[in-house]
Amino acid sequence: MALKTDTFVAQEWTYLDMTQKNSNFFGTNPIKITSFSGFAPQQVLIAKFNIPDSIKKRKLKDVTLELPYNVIVFFEQMAEGFGRTSYNVASPGEPALGPSPEAIDLREITWNIYKSEFYSLLGETILGQGKDMKSLFLDEYLDGKSGVLKGSIWSDLTVDVNDIYYKSIFSLFKYNCIVINTSSSITSIAPNNIKLTIQTEDPSGTFPVELKSPNKGSFLRKDFNNIFKWELGFADYIFSEIKQKNATFQWKEELGSWNSIPISSSNQFIEVEKNTFPKSKIIWKVSVVSENDLTSSSEEQSFTTIDSISTAKAIYPKSIIIDNNKDCTFEWEHIINTGTEQTKAELEYKEEDKDWTPLITVEGNQKSALIKAGTFPPGKLLWRVRTYNMDNVPGNWSKEEEIVSRGSSPAPAPITANTSPRVIVKWQSAGQVSAEVRIRGVVYKVYGNVKQFKCPVYLADGEALIEVRILNEFDLWSAWGSTTTVIKNAEIPRIEVTHKIENYGVSMEWNISGVSAYIYRDGVLIAKTTNNEYVDYESVGEHEYYIMVGNSNGDYAYSEPFTVDVKVPTALLSKRYTGNWIVLDKKRGSFPSHKIESKVKTTYQFYAGRKLPVAYQSDNLTRVHKLDFSFRKRGFSEKVAALSGEEVVYKDCRGDIAVGVMDKVTQDTDTGTDIDFQITETSDGEIKYD
Repeated sequence: MALKTDTFVAQEWTYLDMTQKNSNFFGTNPIKITSFSGFAPQQVLIAKFNIPDSIKKRKLKDVTLELPYNVIVFFEQMAEGFGRTSYNVASPGEPALGPSPEAIDLREITWNIYKSEFYSLLGETILGQGKDMKSLFLDEYLDGKSGVLKGSIWSDLTVDVNDIYYKSIFSLFKYNCIVINTSSSITSIAPNNIKLTIQTEDPSGTFPVELKSPNKGSFLRKDFNNIFKWELGFADYIFSEIKQKNATFQWKEELGSWNSIPISSSNQFIEVEKNTFPKSKIIWKVSVVSENDLTSSSEEQSFTTIDSISTAKAIYPKSIIIDNNKDCTFEWEHIINTGTEQTKAELEYKEEDKDWTPLITVEGNQKSALIKAGTFPPGKLLWRVRTYNMDNVPGNWSKEEEIVSRGSSPAPAPITANTSPRVIVKWQSAGQVSAEVRIRGVVYKVYGNVKQFKCPVYLADGEALIEVRILNEFDLWSAWGSTTTVIKNAEIPRIEVTHKIENYGVSMEWNISGVSAYIYRDGVLIAKTTNNEYVDYESVGEHEYYIMVGNSNGDYAYSEPFTVDVKVPTALLSKRYTGNWIVLDKKRGSFPSHKIESKVKTTYQFYAGRKLPVAYQSDNLTRVHKLDFSFRKRGFSEKVAALSGEEVVYKDCRGDIAVGVMDKVTQDTDTGTDIDFQITETSDGEIKYD
């Protein structure tokens, strides 16, 4: 390496005067310092040198500044500003005054020493002054073309102490000026008494390459184009500004191999096409070739294309009653540190003490969903939502929000039905408090939360439409759910019936026992028995009978119909089901009478403007039979009176019959007994098939 030493004297100089003195140091543009608290007048000077460009293109080895006065500089470890680091030195070689011997008595100071031990106005904090002060000769404060000072030299910006030396030297070699702090007044120094010696050698080495963006650890979307930027710094030993000739952008997965993208220009950025990077942690760096053909690389820096995990927030509805008979919009937020969009969302709901049920899945970034009417069961519900990030990874479930669903329950589903003539229907439902089952148009009630129904009648063969709907706690019916089945009867053995009239009743006997038998008179079911015989005492006149037998599988068989004509000689009265007849055949002084009174309960309501009332009738009918007879012997009337309050059967030769409760008896006894009694007709409870 060829060494070279050059010495320069100051071309001119000036000092910073807190009395606001103007200086023509930069020609017609004066420097005017308006606030420089903490310095004595004429203790800060600015020296200007004429350094040729040929020197600036070489590598700096050493810089020495010679002054005719002692120099006070501020060392790096100071804690209390000027109060601790300003000293008066009377003449070279005399001991420093002050609390400690830390004053520096120099006629010469090399900037290499300055770099490692000291700093002053050239770039770093002056503690105790309340603000940070940077070099007067950095670009932020001095226009290099005109030499005009840009505003105040006080700034809130902080300069890294490790950059002091570089910035000082750069100021010197860019503006040919340097700031010096002295120990006493410097109002009459000759410029040639201020000397600068510069030692240089041939240029070589690297230069700083600083990665600017993205920041370390940033998240980048791999589905976007991404811009990477860097800057070139200045090395202590390179005087001229470094310019990029070309560069190479390099990247790799954390455990992968390097990929390179060349940049054949001075552009200190690159736009990398979308989908270049995989989903991973990515390492990147830049290698730069300068116009002087020097090569330097940045440090490695990382970013990630792995999206963070999202958290959802349920917005609406919450803590309200929703009408399940209407559509309802559910809303939520997608919260994620990377700011990426939602790619999918999943909603769930559940009833109390039950598992979560999927509600709806939304693809894309839409943060609301329309839930159709009839989706929810009635009652108290919880719902929650979670969203997916750009990597299609599900996030955390939101807080569970409570709602109350009021409306019709969904139609029961599924509905199943077997093929038995006593078809068994099963279904699933939510919120049921009762139900209705409609089989071939006939509706049957189901009470409670029972979800199974056996048809109470035997159905004929063929297709049958089965429908079910439920009533919920809000007294609202669901829509009908339906299914179809084909009824098929597997007939049991044929029924053979023998019959006769016995004791004014129809006595029947058949050949099958051990199963339920159903007795029909004129097509109406009148009795059920598990025996293989039955007597019908409630018949008078001609009637048609048949018997049906059914087994536990719901299969059945009918007997051939048969006709019986029961005749009565006079009138008969018996306790029901016994056949213990009392013969009634006389009435003293006249014929026996039979009066029938029927009454329908009717309410009459009068309205303004109407002369006559409006009648409102119920479906209830009261029918009373009034009969009177006479007996020669009192014992017969006592037998009649003993039936008071009992269910009885009355029938006579006219074909009249009354079945009901004898609720009134009147006796008039002298040589014979006249008796009047009243029977109020009653109906039997429903006879159900097993």
